[in-house]
Amino acid sequence: MPRPNPTGGTSMDFLSSLRRQSLILALCYLLIGIFFVLWPGTAVDVIVRVIAMGALIVGAIRIVEFFSSRKYDRPFSNSLAGGVVLAVLGIFMLARPQVIVSILYVLLGGALILNGILAVQSAMDLWHFQPQRKLVLLALGLLTLILGVIVLLNPFSTARALVLVSGVFLIIGGATDLVSLFSVLNVTKSSGRKE
Repeated sequence: MPRPNPTGGTSMDFLSSLRRQSLILALCYLLIGIFFVLWPGTAVDVIVRVIAMGALIVGAIRIVEFFSSRKYDRPFSNSLAGGVVLAVLGIFMLARPQVIVSILYVLLGGALILNGILAVQSAMDLWHFQPQRKLVLLALGLLTLILGVIVLLNPFSTARALVLVSGVFLIIGGATDLVSLFSVLNVTKSSGRKE
């Protein structure tokens, strides 16, 4: 277990890793949102097929790995069980994409709700440091939270409309994440200068 050194290296490594993950997640939201907005008719189907093919490929690799001589390099790795599960999941996704699509919307709505809650929490944390930014971040967080609930409730008449609106909502969620991330970074830098 790594011990923090006197300069706080372990905590700084953790923070930089967290920032990097948050940035990647925000960019993923933005890219998927733009994809949904530009191609609402085919976006979800393409994503489901890509995930299905990925699961099939990884599953096949794990199954082949289990029966190859390389398995003795990593005994008891459960590569056969994992490979079979992934392959079956990939086949199911290709055979019944509509089931996966409905689950995907639930995941999107849940992700937006979680993003909204985290943004509101960040706004509360920024209360004493940057009150003006706190209001912007709080508004964006509440908006993202509401948008996530809308996606979960799905009041739209067509799947195309839901995809289009989900894309817009994901773009807003990604932008909210970026605002939250850079606000926290600014506060961290300014408090570091004061010390």
